[in-house]
Amino acid sequence: MRNYHIVELDQPRDDAPGAILTAFQGVEALERDFDLARHGNDDQTDPAAAMLSQYRPSSDSEYVWLLAIAGDAPAGSTTGRFGLLVLRPDDALVPTDVVGAVNFALPLRDNRDAVQDIMMHVRPQWRRHGIGHALQTAVEQVAALRGRTVLQGYSDARASQAADALHPARGPFAIEPDEGTAFALAMGYQLAQAERHSVQDLTAYDFAAPVSPDGYRIETWTGRTPEPLRTHMAEMLRVMSMAAPAGDFHFEEEIWDAARVSAMDDEVLDAREAIVSLAIHERTGEAAGLSQLYRTIGKPAVVDQWNTVVAAGHRGHSLGLVLKQANLVRLADVWPEARRVHTWNATENDYMWAINERLGYRTENIDAGWQKRL
Repeated sequence: MRNYHIVELDQPRDDAPGAILTAFQGVEALERDFDLARHGNDDQTDPAAAMLSQYRPSSDSEYVWLLAIAGDAPAGSTTGRFGLLVLRPDDALVPTDVVGAVNFALPLRDNRDAVQDIMMHVRPQWRRHGIGHALQTAVEQVAALRGRTVLQGYSDARASQAADALHPARGPFAIEPDEGTAFALAMGYQLAQAERHSVQDLTAYDFAAPVSPDGYRIETWTGRTPEPLRTHMAEMLRVMSMAAPAGDFHFEEEIWDAARVSAMDDEVLDAREAIVSLAIHERTGEAAGLSQLYRTIGKPAVVDQWNTVVAAGHRGHSLGLVLKQANLVRLADVWPEARRVHTWNATENDYMWAINERLGYRTENIDAGWQKRL
């Protein structure tokens, strides 16, 4: 049996992140190896510097990284905020010491019963040594300390039509019963939703300017949300929190205001760039729709489509398509190096998939969304 120990990452110092940056370099290498083996590219592997930048105190969520480190714990190791051994900036570490990792968010404003966005990776040569189980046990220890009773996470999966495929309650895709699926089920998770991961090839896209529907105007910007539009942005993010199909996931409506939008920009744009379009209903001044593109600094060719949503009272005017097209026109101007856009949608969301197909998206794979109640 190989030796390893589980640690939580201390908060890094701005002036000398030390071993915290080294740890993220190890995570970057681990995730890149997985992505290359699974997808043939590292588009979704964040650079270590971006991970470090995003691992800061936040007004929205408490972010947590737990790592499996090869070897025995050093003498004199101390515990951190969750009662686990803690890796501090001054500790000795090399990137290859990181043999497993899990990260997640503890929402602070809403959904305060949940641990969200759990993502776990273990180096192939270190699997079947109990690392996944040890990391999951640590996640549940953190959940208990913070009073969280719902665990929610994702794993890379593949669609399957086999007799033993795992079916979510909604949507047309079932999940291949692979190693990741077996692990999630063994840890007590249930398949809450299947998500379609699709990719748009920008080299084949015609960047024609969209025509806004009568009675609406489209506001498009790069970077921070303009102050006059923050309240509109907040309203659309609130709508998005409940409008997107959620399968069997338990979600509460998110609480948004202009101050939270500004704080989000402070946190997200430290490591990313943004292009955002907002639809305004001219007669009432209401926010009618939203679409967001982001790319990580240091990965100029790769863009991620985040939220696209249209308010219920303004559907039927092709606003979702127009907003996405407006973002792409701005992208061609300010991000000429961009080559691909990745997006994730619930497989039961036929409306959004119809828009994406029209824009040239093609399915890359199906991701599995998991939920466990403690």
